Amino acid sequence: MPAKVRRAKRRSGPSLDAYAMVFETGHDFFGDLGFGQGSVSDEHARAAAREAWPELGAAFLQERADRLARPDAVRKSDQPWALETFGPPPGWRR
Repeated sequence: MPAKVRRAKRRSGPSLDAYAMVFETGHDFFGDLGFGQGSVSDEHARAAAREAWPELGAAFLQERADRLARPDAVRKSDQPWALETFGPPPGWRR
């Protein structure tokens, strides 16, 4: 019997976890995206977030909604920075 061929997992850059802080606040406080810390790195992080938003935005908003629905969640009434700045991502439904 032939061996099953496994495809390598595609990694196209930083994951949703890395972008979550920038999507939420507009700042990469912990340097998760690898641009360092400070105002210049925030500009680079925001530019990267603009490119990643169409691909990762819907997943981020769904994960955020699930997190806020838990009984022990800290309630936030404001919208995330990326949603205010870039608008709804493709394929996202409230």
